[in-house]
Amino acid sequence: MTLAHKHPEQIFKNMFSKLVINLTIALAILFVSFALLLPNAAIAKDTFGLTPKQIAKVKKAQNYLNKMTTLKAKFIQATSRGGFARGKLWISVPGRMRFVYDPPLEVTIVSNGKTVLFKDNVLDQLSYIAFDATPASMLLGGKVDFFGPDVLLTDFENDGGTVRITIVREEDPAEGSLTMVFNASNMTLTKWMIIDAQGIATTVSLLEPSFGAKIDSKLFKVEQRTLNKKAD
Repeated sequence: MTLAHKHPEQIFKNMFSKLVINLTIALAILFVSFALLLPNAAIAKDTFGLTPKQIAKVKKAQNYLNKMTTLKAKFIQATSRGGFARGKLWISVPGRMRFVYDPPLEVTIVSNGKTVLFKDNVLDQLSYIAFDATPASMLLGGKVDFFGPDVLLTDFENDGGTVRITIVREEDPAEGSLTMVFNASNMTLTKWMIIDAQGIATTVSLLEPSFGAKIDSKLFKVEQRTLNKKAD
């Protein structure tokens, strides 16, 4: 039995670079906080020697992300510890997302832009975390700025077919990294990978993505309720 089947909560722990002490289950899905400033060449950080052509590629990816409004897709999730899962996702910028994992995982993650809910449908268990405390906020929180003061761009690769951009939080780079993979021809996002502070990598690959489609806002409603204890 794989990690994804045996311990559903571990997948999300692997994807978040911060452990949330007051939750029994650490959530994790996409990406870090973006109440960032607009791009400013005067303060742009070039810490590992990007060429002007590479900087232009990074800015092209940045502009693409800033123009993205919605995303619907199927996805495949894999971890470096052998975990594997499939599901569907809906994203509406800023801050709203919904991930529904296929059986046997049966987990749902929902964000309304302020609060992220982790729901284990089998155990009927709910856990919450602030959206700004998640990696997802790094790309979905609003304005994306790879050269701003809150993000450190640590790696860039362009093999001809894909562009890979890796970032960390400026204030705590040791907490983990986020790598985004784009199609080099049109700079559309195809996958992302999070490596947490323990070195565990979680990769989410998009299948049949649809960008810009209208999404029902009800999908991003965060359930709030007190669970009734089940009878022994």
